[in-house]
Amino acid sequence: MIAFAYTVALSATGIYAILCGGREGRAIVGIIATLFAISFILKNALEAPIHILIASLMVDCLSLALKGWLALSSRRRWPINVAALQLVSVCTQVAIALSPAFKMAFHDLVSTVWAIPTLGVIALGIFLDRRHDHKAALKDTENGNLEA
Repeated sequence: MIAFAYTVALSATGIYAILCGGREGRAIVGIIATLFAISFILKNALEAPIHILIASLMVDCLSLALKGWLALSSRRRWPINVAALQLVSVCTQVAIALSPAFKMAFHDLVSTVWAIPTLGVIALGIFLDRRHDHKAALKDTENGNLEA
């Protein structure tokens, strides 16, 4: 049920990001959707909890690297927040894995807890960027009209 709800939220955010988010929006949707699919396949293909843990951590580290690259190559601010949420997720997974009272169910819960806020940051960031760009364009137009 959680995977289905996340898929719906990812689809809605993805459509908005692709249509309105520019290069960063398309890139983040590509990163998240691709790694979500890979993670889903790995979780269903692997049986041993330790293998699932390692695969999940590898996918999340790859996600962190790609989101970090996007944040560093972007002139927008919201990709930095997305990368920061991913960093928190990776650090939390490592801490849980190193815990002597490790429980796979808790790992699964914590590894997905930042997924929905990340989609919210993406949507809000794109909205705020578009609003800023629109205001800047209006200001440039007004300044251009005053100078003419």
